[in-house]
Amino acid sequence: MQTPPHPGTVVVDGMPNEAIPPCRPSCLLLEHKDIWLRDNRPAKLPLVVQNASRTAAWAARGSRDTGCSRRSTPSPRPKRANHAEHHHLMALTADAESVWTPNQRAARQRIIEAAANLIGREGLRACTLRAVAEESGLKKSTVHYYFDDANELVDLSVTELLERLARSASESLDDIPDAPGSLSFLVRLFMGRGDPPPFRDGALWPEYSAHALKRDAHAQLDRGLETVRVVFEAALRKADFGEEEARARSASVHDYLLGAMVRNMVQPIERAELAKTVSAISGVELDPTDC
Repeated sequence: MQTPPHPGTVVVDGMPNEAIPPCRPSCLLLEHKDIWLRDNRPAKLPLVVQNASRTAAWAARGSRDTGCSRRSTPSPRPKRANHAEHHHLMALTADAESVWTPNQRAARQRIIEAAANLIGREGLRACTLRAVAEESGLKKSTVHYYFDDANELVDLSVTELLERLARSASESLDDIPDAPGSLSFLVRLFMGRGDPPPFRDGALWPEYSAHALKRDAHAQLDRGLETVRVVFEAALRKADFGEEEARARSASVHDYLLGAMVRNMVQPIERAELAKTVSAISGVELDPTDC
C-alpha cells in the first residue's frame, strides 16, 4: 500500500507529493479518486478533479515556493449540476457526509438550524450566507465551507422546518383520540388557526416550490410533501382505514389543503366548505365548527 507524504494529503493523478488542499465536502462531485484520510487509510470518495485539484496544487506550491498569497489565485468553483446530474449530485453529497467528523456534522447542522430559524421568521429571501452566518454565530467563510451552493442550504433548511412542523403536529395528534378530531386539527393548522406553525409566512411552501421547480429539484419537493403527508396518514389510521387507503386519502387531503391554504390567504374559506370538502375526500365526517 502506498504511504502518503503526511496525513490529510490528497493523492490525485499520480501526484502524491503535491500538498493539495482537501476539497470541501459540498464540492465533492462527479468522479472518484484516491484520498488519504487522517488515519492514513485510503478511501474512494467523489472529488472535483477537472482543473480544480491541479490549480489548488499549483496555488499551494506557489505560496510555499514564492511566498505569493494563495488568494491571488481563486479556486475554480464546481459547475452547477444540470438536470441530468441533479439526483446524482445529491447522492454524492450524502456520500460525502459520511467522511465528516462529528464536529463537522454538528457545525453543518447548526448552520441548517440557523437558516431554518431565519426562513421561518423572515421568509425564503432572507436566507443569504451572510445572514445565516450572523444567525448561527459563525463566520461567513465557515458557512461557505459547508455550503458552497446556497440552494443546498435552502433545501435542507426548508426540510428542517417541515420536519419541525410534522413533529409538532404529531405530538398534538397523540392527544386526540379519534380521526375527526385529528383531521379538524390539521385543517385549522393549515388555515392558520390554532397553534402557529414553525414558520410565519403561509406562502413559504408555494414560494419554495417555485424556487425548487426552477432548479428541477423534484426530489426535494417530494421529500417535503412526504414529510407532512405521513402526519395526515396517522390521523386517518385512527378511522381504521387500511394502509393503502389511508395513504391515498392522506395524500389527497394534504394536496387539497395546500391549495386551500393559498386560496384562504386571498379570500377566507368558510368553515362549512372546508369541512364538506375534507369530509368528502377523506371519508371522515368533520364538524364545521371544529374547522
